[in-house]
Amino acid sequence: MNIALDDIVPISQARSRLTQLADEVASQGTTKLLTRNGVGYVALVPAAQVDELQRFRADQHLAQLRAIAMAMPEIQEKKGTSAGDFRAEVNAFIRKNSSATGA
Repeated sequence: MNIALDDIVPISQARSRLTQLADEVASQGTTKLLTRNGVGYVALVPAAQVDELQRFRADQHLAQLRAIAMAMPEIQEKKGTSAGDFRAEVNAFIRKNSSATGA
């Protein structure tokens, strides 16, 4: 995400300009990064981007569940596996199969 210098606003200034900033975000589709003590704190983004992010996260979650479901027969064969080894195997399986599950 590229944010122009004009789109970085100290939160102390944003308080008095919130309606203006929100109107710019909504009409221009830009993102405003609000800073606190010079560090990124929160962002104002178009509502459509929030919806898109939520859909993306849900899709990622479903892809991981599909990968785990596909791995279950192999996982069940390794009943003596430690929790750490199990987690590593599941993560490796997810990475290996993420393109096949549409992630």
